[in-house]
Amino acid sequence: MSAAWFGLAGALGGVALTALTGLVVAILNHRWQVQHAERQFRHDLVKALREERREAYVRFWSEWNRLNDLLVRLRDEVSEYGSPRSVDLADLVANSDWPQMDSEWREAAGVLLLIGGPGVVLSAEEFLGAVYAKAAAARSGERFATTPAYQRLNAAMRDELLP
Repeated sequence: MSAAWFGLAGALGGVALTALTGLVVAILNHRWQVQHAERQFRHDLVKALREERREAYVRFWSEWNRLNDLLVRLRDEVSEYGSPRSVDLADLVANSDWPQMDSEWREAAGVLLLIGGPGVVLSAEEFLGAVYAKAAAARSGERFATTPAYQRLNAAMRDELLP
């Protein structure tokens, strides 16, 4: 073999090695870009879900405050009469914001149960039970505290929103 053949083999070997190295680098870069895109997608998804949950939780508490104010007014009006039987509850409810408020409250609660995480949903179910008990107590002119369930739900929401 002559030196020319050795030179040709060396040049072709160098070209092949350079091409192979370029191919490996391109494959690795592609893989890294795909992994970065997946991480970014997951991050954006978690961020969007957190924002949707935050908005749902704010709306839920806003509707709860409106409903709670109405229940307190209802309880006070019933207790003013001295006897729950002497009050026409249908008239009290019809002359209030109850139908629209009840609809908005149920919608906010439904969204909360749909979009909330497992801890929030569990606490929300307990809180909703306390709210229905409070509504029944208000119709009788009695007090009913929802504070423990409220605090548990609020803490579950906070834990879910703050990483």
